[in-house]
Amino acid sequence: MIEVPIEFNIGPGVIVRPYRFKNGFGYEFVSKDRLHMTDDDILAEVLRENIPREAVLTEFQRRRAAIEHALNLLLPERN
Repeated sequence: MIEVPIEFNIGPGVIVRPYRFKNGFGYEFVSKDRLHMTDDDILAEVLRENIPREAVLTEFQRRRAAIEHALNLLLPERN
């Protein structure tokens, strides 16, 4: 999950699309973003798959890390 600094004054539930810059990240407000996936979405997906209880946390963390990694690879870098 991407965390937005509190100083940006973006309220909970507001969808933004992050952009990578050479010295950090910027954010653009969007009305609907297909790449946006919350922790709730990830957890719901894991639970729907009937993963054994003892493996739920590990699988959740693995998927969240995979999404973060994929976003870093996909996000265009802006100047």
